[in-house]
Order: sequence, then C-alpha cells, then structure tokens
Amino acid sequence: MPTENNKFISIQALRGLAATMVLLAHLRIHWHGIMPELGNFLEQGAVGVDLFFIISGFVIVYSSEALFGKPGAIIEFSLKRALRIVPLYWILTTLLVCINKMVGLDNVSIRHVLCSYIFMPNLPILGVGWTLNMEMVFYAIFASTLILSRRWAVVVSSICLIALYLFATANSEHMYITFYANPRLLEFSMGMVVALIYREGLRISARYSIILTAIGVAGAIYEHMMNHQFEFCMFLAIVLCGLVTYKKSQTFSEENKTARFLLFYGDMSYALYLVHTIILTLIDVFLPITSPIIAPIAFVILQISLCILATIPVHLFLEKPITRFLRSKIKLRWSFIKMANYQGGNSDDGMI
Repeated sequence: MPTENNKFISIQALRGLAATMVLLAHLRIHWHGIMPELGNFLEQGAVGVDLFFIISGFVIVYSSEALFGKPGAIIEFSLKRALRIVPLYWILTTLLVCINKMVGLDNVSIRHVLCSYIFMPNLPILGVGWTLNMEMVFYAIFASTLILSRRWAVVVSSICLIALYLFATANSEHMYITFYANPRLLEFSMGMVVALIYREGLRISARYSIILTAIGVAGAIYEHMMNHQFEFCMFLAIVLCGLVTYKKSQTFSEENKTARFLLFYGDMSYALYLVHTIILTLIDVFLPITSPIIAPIAFVILQISLCILATIPVHLFLEKPITRFLRSKIKLRWSFIKMANYQGGNSDDGMI
C-alpha cells in the first residue's frame, strides 16, 4: 500500500540519472580519439553536474527544516554534511593515489594530495573532486545562515553565492579565487528556491505536474542546443519543481520493485559519482580501447556496467557502514554535549 515517505522518488531518480550522465561524460575522454562522434555524444552527459548542483540546493534546504534558528545548528549541519561527503572521498582519493603508484603514474606531490583532502579549490586527485570543492563552499555559506529563518537563509545564501561569483570573476588572476568564477555556483540557488517553494506549501495535481515538467524538459533541451547555460539550468529547476511539488511526490509503496530500485540507485549515486573515475582508470590500464575487440556501443555498455557493479559493494559494505558508524558516534557525543550545555557544562569539551 502506498504510504507517505520522507524521500522523493523523483529526487532519487534524478540523482541516479545525474551520476550516470557524469559517467557517460567521462567516457568521452576514452572515445574521442577513436570515435569522435561517439565521444561528442557522450560529452552531453556533463549536464549531470548541473543537475547535481540544483538537486543539492534543494536537498540542503529541505533537509535542514529543523535547524533554522536552532542553537548549535551550524555545528550540527556541518558535522552531518562532513560525515556524508568526507569519508568515502578520502578513502577513494587515497586508493587512487595508491593505484597511480602501482601502475607507475606517481606524478602527484604531497601538497597536491593534502589539498585534495581539505577541498582546496584546485585540481583534485580524484577528478570529480572539483565539484565537491564547490559543494563545500556552498555548505559553508549555507551553514552560516542557519541562524536565520528558512526564507532569509535562502535569500542570504543566494546573495552570498552571487557575490562570490562576481568577486571571483573580477579577480580572475588569482588561481584559487578564479575557481569560483563559475556560473555553476549559482545553480545551488536555483535548487534552494525550489525547496523554498515546496516548504511554503505549493502542491499541484498530476496534470499540472506533467505540464510543468514537460515545459522544463522541452526548455532545457532547447536551451542546451542553443548553448545557453543559465537558461538551461533555469529549465532544469522547473523540471525539479514540477516533480517535487506534485501532491503525491512522497507517496509510494516500498514494496514496489521500481520504487525500491530508484531509491537504491539514488542512494548509491554519490558512490557511483566517485567510484566510476577509478574504475575507468583501471579499465584503461587492463582493458585499453585503442583497438576494441567488440563493437564500440557494446564496449560502452560494458564500461558502464563495470562501474555500476563495482559501486554496489562499495555502497553497501563501505559507504553505508562507515557513515552509519560515524553518525552513531557523533550523535551520541552530540547528545552528551547538548546535555552538558543544558546543565552549564563546557561545550568545547571534545567537540573536535
């Protein structure tokens, strides 16, 4: 029987789609020199990053509902995001460094590795890490606004993101500052606005959800063809709005196999986003495609399948257990700290 859930099937599906599109985009590197037409087609998957950023803006505002104006919200939010992002990223970054040493590609310095670990805005060891560097800045900005109400947090965060983008654009000679002269930084604001619309109570029927989503998809395709980045992302946000504001967007049966698959695939999207770059590196080493022995399309399917199959155990036996363990420890420690605060204790005791 369909029941109300705290997850959106549509969000999970979009997260899985975004991760898969980024995977396709990275396959282009492997195919451009062999089949340029196939490489150009796969390159379109880069829009998965835009979709990820918009979804991230939505999820951060939506999931922070209980934190706005709450004492200790900044620390609580920061810990939760760090536990979600950092452990798997550090583990896989370390693994990639080890792989590079094993195959004779030891071309990174200690400084480069350390900068990757602390999300410095430069070229990370793990290729997709640049998007996490941008995410971390968004998290820092948003966390600082949690002392405000939901509406003001979204407004102030958006203003700060715009200001950072304009400042970086005007100071493009600095290698670290220029990293933020990227219009993708503004996509977090689009997702935040959609979350604000949802939290303000807008709900629409299936008919209007389909119409709004269709307009968003059609507009996004057109603007992408016209190479209008900002307008393209605006239409992606409209797609998201059409899906999440559907009045039954959180009503589904977890016994439904399709729903269970989408939930699982969405849950493992972060792992897939990180793992696939390592798998593609290993494929390059052990199964080069300079002269593929099977049809190109079949080889692309094989590459995608290997990435997904490798991600499943990483998600089930590494990402989930580590995150669950760390959250339980932090939650217990956080409870003691809040109790100490309530009783007049020292909030700095062991907080790190």
